[in-house]
Order: sequence, then C-alpha cells, then structure tokens
Amino acid sequence: EWSGVVVETGRDVGTVAPGDRVVCEGMIPCYSCPPCKRGETHWCERIEAVGVVGVGTLGALAIALLRLHSPVRIVAYGVREEELELARQLGASDVAIAEGDGVLFEGELDLVVETAGAPAAVRLATALCRPGGRAVLLGIAGEGRTLTLPSDLLVAKDMALIGSIAYPSSVWSRVVGLVSECVLDLDPIVTHHFPASDFAAAIDLMDNRRGIVAKIVLEHGGASRR
Repeated sequence: EWSGVVVETGRDVGTVAPGDRVVCEGMIPCYSCPPCKRGETHWCERIEAVGVVGVGTLGALAIALLRLHSPVRIVAYGVREEELELARQLGASDVAIAEGDGVLFEGELDLVVETAGAPAAVRLATALCRPGGRAVLLGIAGEGRTLTLPSDLLVAKDMALIGSIAYPSSVWSRVVGLVSECVLDLDPIVTHHFPASDFAAAIDLMDNRRGIVAKIVLEHGGASRR
C-alpha cells in the first residue's frame, strides 16, 4: 500500500499530471474470472501457484489441464523419479519427491490438487496450501482408511478442503472439444498399449510401475491407436 505525489508522466498518460496526489489500490485483480466479471474483484480467483500431489493418470491429467490456465508455477509431487519426469514433460515448472520434512513450497501454494488417494497425500496437500488456500481431493483412498488432521488446521489457515468426484456431461463435452481442437495433448499420458489378451501383463505393470507409467490402454482385435 502506498501514496504519493506524481513527479513526472509519460507522453501518453492523460489520467494524472505532475503534482497530483495519488494512492494505489492494494489488490490487483485479473478482471477475467467469474467474481471479477461480477464486479467482486476482492474475490478474484486468479491462481498463481498450484501443486499436484501424485503423478499417476489423474495427476498427469490435472497438470495438463492446469497448464491451460497459465499459472505462474505448477509444482508436481511424486514418489518416483519417473513420475517427476512425466510431470516435467507435461509442463510442471517444479517437481519434488513427496517425502520427508521441509517439502518444496510448503505453505506457499494457492491451490493444491491431491490425486494419490492416500491419507499421507491429503496431509501433504493441506501442508502445501498457503493461508487462505484451497486443497481439492480427487484421489480415493479406499473403504476403511481414516484421515487424521490437526483439529484447528482448516480454521487456523483459513483454508478450504474440497472433495470432488466425477463430472457433469458439460465438462465431458468441453474436454472432448479441447482434445479434438488439439488444445489438450493427451499422448504423453497414454504411456502403454497392450492387446486385451495380455491384460495380466498390463495389470502387473500398473501394480509394479517400471519406468514412466500413466494410462495403460487395452486394445481389442483390430482396434487402432488413433
């Protein structure tokens, strides 16, 4: 926040003149998100730094889609170096192994998308969020697993924890349009093709993750890859 007196102006400036007393608004909205378009610039949804926890198929898709929104930084967190290499290929600006203390950008991210489906991944997502940030949970941990978080975490950080599953038909149509118009490239995410008869080998690869593994496609008969 600042105020002052105009000392000099450029040739094309017509809104102020030398000697004018001026003050600057502290908020810098994007003017393009839904709240800004409604005139609610104090609720600007501009996202500058995002994180994705888990780089399987879901995490890889999240990185590819987030890149379309041009955040300043996309940080991918995985448990294998091969996952991080895929994240780099898809446009992540920073990558980190999601283990241990002192995780990269802890407490600094505007939005974190959790895709791993594990209690530890959810805890990491909440730790990565800045005060006032949002963590969106997409991963499914499985029945019977419980999540423990500090009781005051969400209140103390003034953050939102959001669960999401599936999608409406309108979203499906939009994504199909992005792919058909070559705006969204999914080729790097489809890492393996198997004949349907080799489903056991495909499942073994999915379980044991050798090399870069994301989406595995089973092909029937004369099915084409295109």
